Amino acid sequence: MSPAEGSTSWKAFVNTIITTLLSPLSLLLGFYLGHALQKPHLSIADLSKTYYAESHKLSKDLRSEISSQPLLVSKLRDALTNNALARNEQPCVDWLDGGEWEDRCTDSVLEAAHGLAGALIAEPEMPMPDLLKAMRLSQAQVKSLGDSFKHLTTELESIKSNNSTPRTGGMDFDAGILNTGDFDGVVSKYGTLKFADGSFSIYAEKFIVVKAHGFETVQFSTSDVPQAERQALEAWRRLVKNHAEVQFELQLKSGDGKPLLWKGQLSK
Repeated sequence: MSPAEGSTSWKAFVNTIITTLLSPLSLLLGFYLGHALQKPHLSIADLSKTYYAESHKLSKDLRSEISSQPLLVSKLRDALTNNALARNEQPCVDWLDGGEWEDRCTDSVLEAAHGLAGALIAEPEMPMPDLLKAMRLSQAQVKSLGDSFKHLTTELESIKSNNSTPRTGGMDFDAGILNTGDFDGVVSKYGTLKFADGSFSIYAEKFIVVKAHGFETVQFSTSDVPQAERQALEAWRRLVKNHAEVQFELQLKSGDGKPLLWKGQLSK
């Protein structure tokens, strides 16, 4: 092949490539491909399940012992209220007034009881003006309070180490949403859970924005459903209570209405 023929062949090849790239079909394909890459691409990358359990019960003897000592009740109430205010939490004080015990209060009541017990031990050694020495607790009061703090902390430590309480049937799903797209995406706060005996709605607190190439965890609850779905929800709760290992499908939605699916199984 002569140099002239080689040059002509190369030019023809280049022209073919340019023509192909600039053809309407190629331009349209490039446009849609670029547009698709700029969209959010959401998927459920992980799903964890939280099962609600019934709270333990404080013994009648302990409740009676605490309620019979107004000073003990007052000190516990003050400590629990102050600790809760410092953390912007709801104080765990209802049980002091005869309300039901809630296991979520275990750590905060233990902390308050340990702190008060330590202060009680140190109280006799603390300096105090003669005018106020008459206000010191008597030995009988110190012993009574000390014994009650010991009984309280012993029972709460036992509760903390015992995870064998029955399930209530309620549960939450924590869905890990991954966005591999170049644009931010939105996860709807409405979802659906499907299983062999039916389906019902699940809800998050709000719509969640997942940043481009980002990850967010969204919690969905199984608590409130329309009346028409109550039967399916009750059937689901019975399965959860009985530790049944059943298959289910979780269906969430992106902001543009596309389904996000996860197939899983209840665990024992």
